[in-house]
Amino acid sequence: MTQRPSLTVSPGGTVTLNCSSNTEAVTNAHHPYRFQQKPGHVSRTLIYETSKKHLWTPLSSSQVNSLGAKLP
Repeated sequence: MTQRPSLTVSPGGTVTLNCSSNTEAVTNAHHPYRFQQKPGHVSRTLIYETSKKHLWTPLSSSQVNSLGAKLP
């Protein structure tokens, strides 16, 4: 998997998360996870097992289903 290590966005802004794989590594045993870490806070999981989201994840289902998910 290849993706940028971090992105910064202003309050109210939007960031697009993209990743790519040079193999077909997304299988039953290997899933991408997305984390959010705000300055001064611990990181938390936003998306797990490719497209499942936690209740606190500020994403619509259609945003989660795209690995180019946008965070509000």
